[in-house]
Amino acid sequence: MSALPAGAYDLLAAPAAGALAFGLARRGLGLPRAAVELAVLVLYGYALEWVVIAVFSSHSYAGSWKLAPGGVPVAVAVVWAALTLAALALAARLGFETPLARARAAALLGLTLDLLMEPVAVRVPLWLWTPPGPWLGVPLGNFVGWTIIVGVYAYGAERWGPTDRIRHAAARRVVLGIVSIGVLVAAGFVWRATGAERLFAGAGGWIVWGALLLAAARLALRGPRPVAPDGLGGRLAQAPPFLALGVFLSIAALFAVDAISSGDPRLRLVALASSLVLVFIAQREWNGGVLVWWQRRQRTTLPYGVLRVLMKPRNREPWTEEDRRFLRDQLRAAARSLPALALLLLPGGIVLLPLYAWLLDRRRKPRGSGPSRALGGERGPG
Repeated sequence: MSALPAGAYDLLAAPAAGALAFGLARRGLGLPRAAVELAVLVLYGYALEWVVIAVFSSHSYAGSWKLAPGGVPVAVAVVWAALTLAALALAARLGFETPLARARAAALLGLTLDLLMEPVAVRVPLWLWTPPGPWLGVPLGNFVGWTIIVGVYAYGAERWGPTDRIRHAAARRVVLGIVSIGVLVAAGFVWRATGAERLFAGAGGWIVWGALLLAAARLALRGPRPVAPDGLGGRLAQAPPFLALGVFLSIAALFAVDAISSGDPRLRLVALASSLVLVFIAQREWNGGVLVWWQRRQRTTLPYGVLRVLMKPRNREPWTEEDRRFLRDQLRAAARSLPALALLLLPGGIVLLPLYAWLLDRRRKPRGSGPSRALGGERGPG
């Protein structure tokens, strides 16, 4: 049973998410275009739920929802609309520039929240799966569906460029919604025909869960970069970040309350993990986030010359034995001010040095040989 009052999800969560999403769209697109984007997305959310239930009989909604014409709660359609817009805005703010990259990031952000929502919703229950899935009662095919629902729509919205003509914009989004639902249904038939669900029984579901959360957390490690107002995501990203983040965090907070009150350690684990990943992504907006703070602290504390030697493999230069001795000696001295460096000095800790260098590097990819401009051209031990 839910620890929250009846109607908390459809009378509180959905209106709050919808209001934040409308503010996001209005600030990024203007009032008329915002109304069109959100209205079409609500219709898209309702239609995809109705079609999937009608075609696959995969799930059903509990009777606690206040407004559910045709068996589909309007609140669920509103949340689909809000999450899609917020995920696309965050994908652009995270520095992804191409339509495909933004669509992948948006889908991953949506999945991060769904990994919290689904097992809690089944426990409350807000909806039920037929038959129950192998991971906490949730079918893994559901997450494939989320990837398609958010990812395909986001990709199409980015590829099908913006237009200031409201009728054209509405027509494009309606066609995009129909295509996205078509892809979803086709994928559903393939998933069932191949029996892919049984591959994730037992530990398989938890492996997928962990891999998705790690991939989502990695999004926040991207270096800050300016966002051009290109495509739908780029225009949405011009709005204050708290609007898009608020959509995710407000929904996550309500589901986390139910997860914590359930007494089930597994639900508490998934709630904690997803919430931490979302907060980790959110904190990136403030002064570059924890990673930038950590990088600055490391750089100002490490002895002179360590960074240049540490980055040699990142600059296509192998470490020599002299380099390794130099790093061990200097890191041993630095561990007095940065105790966590003691991990690198344990037996076998040398294998963690490339990871440490990757985290310290402002670049996300290695560069050709030569001094690193990102490191200010520090000199080595010689």
